[in-house]
Amino acid sequence: MADSDRNNRPPGSESPGDGSRAPRKHRATGKPKGGARPGAGRPKGSKDVLPRGAVAAIKAAGLRVPESASPAERELADLALRRIVDVMDERVNPFGAFSVLTAARGLREEICGPVPKKLEHAGPGGGAIVFKIEED
Repeated sequence: MADSDRNNRPPGSESPGDGSRAPRKHRATGKPKGGARPGAGRPKGSKDVLPRGAVAAIKAAGLRVPESASPAERELADLALRRIVDVMDERVNPFGAFSVLTAARGLREEICGPVPKKLEHAGPGGGAIVFKIEED
């Protein structure tokens, strides 16, 4: 152990030589740090705001139907979009909402292409990329 570590400890808090330590305690409360705390976390029985799969379906709903799509493909993409709206307006049984959203998202992605992935680029050393425009 470094001398600086020993000097920063209060007197009488030396740990045993076997390397084990007593659990650290919070300064103000004297209770051990971490662990479950009363009242923390999501309340039991709380309802989800959106049905499962809604976020991915909403992203797929924002996809544009390509101009090269056939009229049948456009009709299917519009139907999938209407089904997503039906789930969001709670016109679909909540127990079947996940399967409806999954099917609608699959149709939209098949016709319009997959949801674009987010890419981040960095310059040398993780810094910003700098563009310099020079006029001749």
